[in-house]
Amino acid sequence: MPGLTVSGRVEQVLSLRFSDLLALSPQIDDVSALVPGRAGAAVRLSTLLEKAGAQPAATHVVLISRDGAFTARVAIAEARNALIVYRLGQQPLPEKEGGPIRYLNPEAMTCEPGNKAACSNVKFLGSIELITAA
Repeated sequence: MPGLTVSGRVEQVLSLRFSDLLALSPQIDDVSALVPGRAGAAVRLSTLLEKAGAQPAATHVVLISRDGAFTARVAIAEARNALIVYRLGQQPLPEKEGGPIRYLNPEAMTCEPGNKAACSNVKFLGSIELITAA
């Protein structure tokens, strides 16, 4: 399974594979409890930011698909509760579900039309870069 990289304004760059994500705590075993209609298990983005040592100057995350064809920039304050969905049962999240890794914001169902950044959902996630944005 392709991994996930967390880089940029961090103390330690992370290169996470399926087993690394599985070892993180806490786990969210059923994302459908938070996002009805979605399947899978996840860890919170905040867990990854803590593990990488997000620098205080970091204000946004840039979410980049594996092929680099899609990016989304989201304020960290709006993304802390976001989910990094990476498995279905004990197997990697299938591509038909946006896997092997997907960024999913549980607040997307309640987002207002003018606040699309907070509602970003990124399929086929390959990297997360922390940046300082003006």
